[in-house]
Amino acid sequence: MKILAFFLFTSFVLNAQFYDQFDCPVNVNGRELAYPFTGGFSNPQFSEFDLNNDGKLDLFIFDRQGNSSMVLLRNDSGSLHPFTLTKAFNRYLPLSLDNFCLLNDFNNDGVVDLFTSGVPIGLAGIMLFQGSKEDDKYDFRVRRMGRPDGWQNGLWNKLNDAQVYVAPTDLPAIIDVDFDGDLDILSFDSGGSYMVYNRNFQVELGLSQDTMDLRIDDFCFGKFEESGLSQTIALSDNPALCAFSPVPFSDPNDVLKSGGAHSGSTVTAIDSDEDQDIDLLLGDLLFNGLVYLNNGGTPNEDWMTSVDENFPSYNISVNMPIFLGSYNVDVDGDGLKDILAAPNSPGLIQDFESIWYYQNRGVGNNQFNFVQNDFIQDETIDFGSFTAPVFVDYNADGLMDILVGQGGSLTGKDLNMSLVLFENKGSKTIPYFELVDDDYLGFSEYITTSINPSPCVGDIDNDGDIDLIIGEWQGRLYFYENIAGPHLPLEFADPIYNYKEINVGTGARPQIVDFNGDGLMDLVIGEERTNGFEITETDEFVSGNINYFQNIGTSGNPEFNNDILLSPNFNALGRIKTSFATDNSVDGGASPFFFNLNGRLNVVVGSQIGRMVHYEFDSDDPRKQAILVNDFLGFLKEGESSAPSLYDIDNDGQLEVIIGNSRGGLTFYNTDIDALTSTKDITTLQNTYFSIIPNPATDKITIDTDSVLNIEVINIYNAQGQKFVCNKSGAQIDISNLIPGVYFINIIGLNFNLTEPFIKIQ
Repeated sequence: MKILAFFLFTSFVLNAQFYDQFDCPVNVNGRELAYPFTGGFSNPQFSEFDLNNDGKLDLFIFDRQGNSSMVLLRNDSGSLHPFTLTKAFNRYLPLSLDNFCLLNDFNNDGVVDLFTSGVPIGLAGIMLFQGSKEDDKYDFRVRRMGRPDGWQNGLWNKLNDAQVYVAPTDLPAIIDVDFDGDLDILSFDSGGSYMVYNRNFQVELGLSQDTMDLRIDDFCFGKFEESGLSQTIALSDNPALCAFSPVPFSDPNDVLKSGGAHSGSTVTAIDSDEDQDIDLLLGDLLFNGLVYLNNGGTPNEDWMTSVDENFPSYNISVNMPIFLGSYNVDVDGDGLKDILAAPNSPGLIQDFESIWYYQNRGVGNNQFNFVQNDFIQDETIDFGSFTAPVFVDYNADGLMDILVGQGGSLTGKDLNMSLVLFENKGSKTIPYFELVDDDYLGFSEYITTSINPSPCVGDIDNDGDIDLIIGEWQGRLYFYENIAGPHLPLEFADPIYNYKEINVGTGARPQIVDFNGDGLMDLVIGEERTNGFEITETDEFVSGNINYFQNIGTSGNPEFNNDILLSPNFNALGRIKTSFATDNSVDGGASPFFFNLNGRLNVVVGSQIGRMVHYEFDSDDPRKQAILVNDFLGFLKEGESSAPSLYDIDNDGQLEVIIGNSRGGLTFYNTDIDALTSTKDITTLQNTYFSIIPNPATDKITIDTDSVLNIEVINIYNAQGQKFVCNKSGAQIDISNLIPGVYFINIIGLNFNLTEPFIKIQ
């Protein structure tokens, strides 16, 4: 437990290799995106701080969906774009950030601190991570306030020795409520109807600035009541009495029992009229908008006296599904704090045009003016939900393109699921992607059958060109046979659904790979969960497993037994699993990508919680334990349902990784993994050539390739398909024993299978 706590609460991992962003331009509908690889947005939360000490406040964005984060660095005025995206700050963040992460400087040392949910330690409250900084490097360490050693690492209230309560669904306000120079906390009580004011007495008691002395000062802050079933607000007609309660709340020792289940609320505290008291913006579990409460009291007696139940009713009211959060940050850099509104809770939310921006026009009536409903989203790749990318050269021009399976954004009651194609119009060293087809192959027509398409490519039928297989949420596969032939742009026959009647249960994420080195392409399929499967022989339960379906057909005629429990199939390839000891989810969400490294098969596997792992295989036995290479690839946590694809896109000798996720966007990183030609062969097969020298030939032939292919098997067939030669290595082959005639030489490596004819003469 001590080791686990150290891992969760420190902001680094020993010997971690952090990956840097890979940046390249992306053009969509004739416009180059400012921030293409954010990863998308579902439940973003916004705070501000000066990351790079340039005197300008930057935007920190934390997304509740998958607990991912990024920073938008504010550029100088007059720049082409107001911000520059960076994810470098992520390497300093604790692994245990969950549900919410709000930034503020509680001890006034000029270094930002983190306030996050206590859920990872079983606390319906708040954890505080105090920040420090040296040589532009941050470190965050958990602080316990209000309890001695031995208690959980949260914020505790000294009045009743209870945690500062924040429901896991909620957002608190962390702000100086009484304007005395220290941070206080506002949050709803466990019943969800009354707001509790946790006052910080650090200044009043003359305590160190590194201290928060929190005590409940008011069990009914503002003297209002929120309905447990709606956004309806009841106001009190007396600043000393809570709404609908005969009990005066001048005595903070009187505990209000509001009763009932917590409904869910978000709180943003602002002094919109600059009168030295706190006004409120509230989001509610069952409401599509925001409620504004104006504080008509005094700095010493907070009393909500008026309500705008459709904020801002004087302008365009916020209106999107459902349970919203709001954030008071300076978006435009004019020194006035604006309002951003976004969905707070994962689920059936609006995930398109879902970050509403209201500009602050100064104190007075009609203060906040609607600007746009897609802040940042209009400058990034964001399909709304689930993305799974794969590199493929679809037009055989020698440049790797990107094909993305996307689950779609919620529009009305429908998801506009499709395959999306980005063509590389750059060069081998400087990629430039352009959206050329947002419904490639017309795949959206299958929305009634399938969602969350996960594409992969490879030569499944050994005919020398790239085929396409797509997994989907129901666990089945689509097969698109390439009928164009080698070295030509992809052209597919009509798809076959429920290919070979293979069904892995939930969330099929396939790959085509010759795992056992027999020259036939096998199918390996990650899945969301095991559906009760256990590893055969050991009865060890595995979640997030990779299913191995061995090709038992012949070259040109792939066949598979669809029963995963029948040998040679195996339901836990390499005994890999993507559920982790620190993860409470029953889902693993394995999303594998295979490649060859130093002569061995390797796999990087995405997972439900976003963490990616790297394994190596030293055997062609699917039951043998794979070797763990890296248990947290690149220290990347890009959100739930991470789906990686790797390729050396800039020809620098190391692979880059593009990652899909459940938020609907993509992220792109450099890696430290060496790039071998065999990795490229997975997707560039249609552009890989080899020649036979001499041709015609008498006694010996030599294979000459356009690159250094990692050839594992060489076969020679006659025109009737009979095999005459099989070499495991070497590019020069003795054909002296062959009778004169036409032959075909077939070279095989990981995920490539190429064939060319030659003539044997006397």
